[in-house]
Parts: sequence; structure tokens; C-alpha cells
Amino acid sequence: MLANILKKIMIIAIDESGNFNTNSNEYNIFVAAHIQDKNGSLEIKKRQFENWEKTIPACMKDKKGEIKGQLLGKVEIKNFIKNVVYQKPEIRFTYVSIIPNKNKKELINRHKQFETIQLKLKLDSLRKADTRKAKINFLEQLANWTNKRNEIEYLKLLCLKNCLYNGLHNTFIYCTAFNLIDELLDIEIKIDKDFISNEDVYWKIYSLRSIQEMTKKRPLPMLKDWEENHPIRKKYIIKNEGFDLKIPFKDNLKFVDSKENFEIRIVDIAAIVYYRHWNKKGGNANFESLKKKSAVRDGHHHLILTEFDLENEIENIKNEIK
Repeated sequence: MLANILKKIMIIAIDESGNFNTNSNEYNIFVAAHIQDKNGSLEIKKRQFENWEKTIPACMKDKKGEIKGQLLGKVEIKNFIKNVVYQKPEIRFTYVSIIPNKNKKELINRHKQFETIQLKLKLDSLRKADTRKAKINFLEQLANWTNKRNEIEYLKLLCLKNCLYNGLHNTFIYCTAFNLIDELLDIEIKIDKDFISNEDVYWKIYSLRSIQEMTKKRPLPMLKDWEENHPIRKKYIIKNEGFDLKIPFKDNLKFVDSKENFEIRIVDIAAIVYYRHWNKKGGNANFESLKKKSAVRDGHHHLILTEFDLENEIENIKNEIK
């Protein structure tokens, strides 16, 4: 019991807002909330949020008693920011946005095709290396699963992996700046399971593989004076191989039910604030208040898919594998 009280954790909770339809000209958004749990302080944040939930009238809730965010007015959200977000323990935000119809369907599918081919080329190299059959079979299933995603699901995959990695990256910057090293050693990632299919194992492995790949182009920030035996380096870096995020987050990345995880409900309300602001649906004062609680700068990354030569990129991967 005492060990749990003295534990220091950083929770990254993720939810989304928008339909991600390729015809949508609105900002569709994924948000990560960074919630510090220091010596049991998470219970304080839970009470703050549940007390706010109790102030919401029944007409703004569904039959199960859960808040219908789209019905919340400016006053309710203002009180959420004042009585939950701005209260200790600390909470910060990172978010990613995309306007689906600003990205051609052909380009969306080309990006998906490229990721599928990447996986299949990896499969070929594993077969040549005589890797365990079970691992090869699963990677083959993942490649087929990725290829079968429709445009809406693939846009969600893109936003999720970018929100995940930006959330992690900003967590490292924030915790390093405020010397929250213990929290960096124990990061828990909770993602709302409502927007995914029942194949959450594939969403999880896709997410883990993606953030692992993203460290190659944009490494997680580390202080120069952290030596090789520093706890952070020992946990997240394999000598001569670079970052390893798949092992640290194998058991610490979960798709969860919002009803049982208040952190998801918190980030759901924050997502409404960002969604309304960027889609010019009001609440600018609430947005400006929330903006001050960004993890890093304004905490916002807007995605636009880039054009690329598929055949050329495939050749580059083949050369890397050789």
C-alpha cells in the first residue's frame, strides 16, 4: 500500500474528436492529456473531475449517466478548466489535427500502401534470418490488417501514432525541464477504445512499431550530461541500437473504457474545446485558457500528408535492409 502511495507516474491519456471522413473539411483532432500521479495525487484529480461531473445537469447526459460533450455550454467548460485543469496536481495537453479533404484519397492510400510494403519487406528479411515462425506469422497478419484499413481508419491510425509520439516527446521535454525523472521511468498510456474495432491487438502493435520508427528521425530528447548508466538511458535506449520503446510500453499502453478511466473523460472534454475552436464553433476564451496548459509551446501539430515517389521509397527501404 505504501509503495503505491509513494509511486510517481506520468499518465498520457488519449481521445479524439471528429468523424475523420475523407469529405470532411473540418479539423479532426486527437488529444493527449499529461496527468502527473505523484504520491497518490491522481486521486485528488479524480475527485476534482468527478465533482465537476456532478454539476452537469441530467439533460446533458445519456441514459447511462455519461456526459454528452457536444451538449456542454461555454459555462460548463469554463468551470471544467477552472476547477479541474487549473487545479493541482499538474495536467498538460498535446494535440494533433488533420483536415481530411485537404489530403487526396489517392495520397492517403499511397501512404497506407507504403506502410504495408514496409512490413512485407521486413517479413522477407525475417524469413531469410530464419526468425521464429510465430513472429513471422503475426507480422504477416499485421501487414494484411494495415492494408485492409479504409481511409477513415487509416487517418485515425496516422493521427493516433503522431499524437502518441508527440505526447511522449513533449512528456520528455516537460519532465526533464522540471526534473520529474521518476515520472519518466514510469509512463502509462491510456487510449480510449471507443473509436477502434475489436482488433485492439493490431492497433496496439501498429502504435508501438510506429513510435519506435519515429524515434529514428526524431529522437526523444535526452540531456547531454545523462551518462550511459543513467536510469532513463538504461530504460529507453539499447546500446549501439538506439531507442527501444516496444519493451517499456508493451504492458503500459492500453486501450481502455472511458467509464472506468476518468483520465479519458478529461481528455474527451479537452478535445471538445480544441474541436470547437478550430472549426469556428465558439469557445475561444476557453481555448485560450486551455492553451496555457500546453505541455510544450502551444502543444499543437497539424498533419498534412506529403507527396512522395512510392517506387523510390521502396528502393530506399530495400537498400537499408541489405
